[in-house]
Amino acid sequence: MLVKKNNILITDLFTHPITKGITELVLPDCTFFTLEEDTEDLMLTSEKAEFKYFEDDVVDEIGPVPICVASEFYSGRCVTVGSSSFLLEDQDFGLDAGDNLKFLKNILKWLTFEK
Repeated sequence: MLVKKNNILITDLFTHPITKGITELVLPDCTFFTLEEDTEDLMLTSEKAEFKYFEDDVVDEIGPVPICVASEFYSGRCVTVGSSSFLLEDQDFGLDAGDNLKFLKNILKWLTFEK
C-alpha cells in the first residue's frame, strides 16, 4: 500500500480491546497529545516522527508521542484519536484503508461497554 508522507501508517499498537485484531491503521493529517493522569496510550508515533507546526511551518522531530488515547472516568469512557480524517470514505486513508473500519467498530464497542 502506498502511504503518503502526511499519512501515518501504524502497525505497532498497545494491547487494548480497541486495538484487538488490528494490524494496520492509516491515520491522515494526525496530531499528537500531551497526556494527563489516568489516560492510556493506545498507539505512539515512531522514534523518527516529525511534526510540522502550522503556526510557523517549522518541521521538528518529536520522537514517540501518543496519537490515540483512552480513559475511563466515573461510569464513562473516552477515546481520542489524533485524526478525524480516518472516518472519511477513502480507500487511501479513510475507513477503507487498512483496518480503519474495524478500529472504528472496536472504538464504538468499547465506548458502549459491548463485549
